Amino acid sequence: MVVFSSPPAPTEIPSIAPSNPPRHFPSVPVAIASIDTDKSGSDSRACTWSSWSGTSNAARKKAKLIAFLDDASRVLCHGEFFFEENVDTLVKAIRAAFYKRGVPEQLLVDNGSIYCSQEITLICARVGCILRHTAVRDAAAKGKIERFFRRVRDQFLVQKLDLSSLDVLNRQFTHWVENDYNATPHDAIAMKPIDRFGIDLARVRFLAPSEHSDELFYAEATRTVKKDNTLSFSARRYETPVDLSGKEIQLRYDRHRSETSVVVIYYKGQRMGTARLLDAVANGLLRRKEELS
Repeated sequence: MVVFSSPPAPTEIPSIAPSNPPRHFPSVPVAIASIDTDKSGSDSRACTWSSWSGTSNAARKKAKLIAFLDDASRVLCHGEFFFEENVDTLVKAIRAAFYKRGVPEQLLVDNGSIYCSQEITLICARVGCILRHTAVRDAAAKGKIERFFRRVRDQFLVQKLDLSSLDVLNRQFTHWVENDYNATPHDAIAMKPIDRFGIDLARVRFLAPSEHSDELFYAEATRTVKKDNTLSFSARRYETPVDLSGKEIQLRYDRHRSETSVVVIYYKGQRMGTARLLDAVANGLLRRKEELS
């Protein structure tokens, strides 16, 4: 069994310059590390851990780490720095964790607004993962997360890091995780986290890398199909791939969708296909043909 738990009140880590039995995965509190560059160009690291809020200015921007830790093995499933802490970044982190280390049976999170969002609830329901929230002020439930963050602070953030961009910071963090943290014996389990994770590997349910698996993490909207099998979404008219007139359907779509992004239609949990942009002429001819037949 796999469980995810989310960060307690996020803590601060160094900022970077802006640039173009059961198994548990507790998610780590977000940390912000600050790098201040003075006018002479020298860096002054301030690895202070304070409240989630923080200011940013033209010279620096704080990066926030979202990470997921397997409770039984202590393996870090995924960790990534972001400039924002919101539903979009949380979904991206959860998606990466599920693909890397499998789908948990339970996801234990705190009561922050993004962890109670409809998007997270839907994702857990789609993948068959129980979503749980920690009790208010339940420090014991967050102990392993906090200890991991101390290790990030004491062993990773004290290094001479290249903070030229978010991508560079994340590459350094991933390297430290895979070559140091996951590969070093953990005092609590007396073995390497990655080796302990391997013991239960046969029990882990992995997502197949496919277009349909990606749709598990899409945003969702509900629409009722009109009599001519069309619907309106995002100021556009679409046609359904099959006859769904009068039916209430769910649309799944990439939350960062462009004009060419796919809109997928689901009906009663079944994938019906992709919606097509309305061809008014063809749709009218088909409807007339049906009326005459």
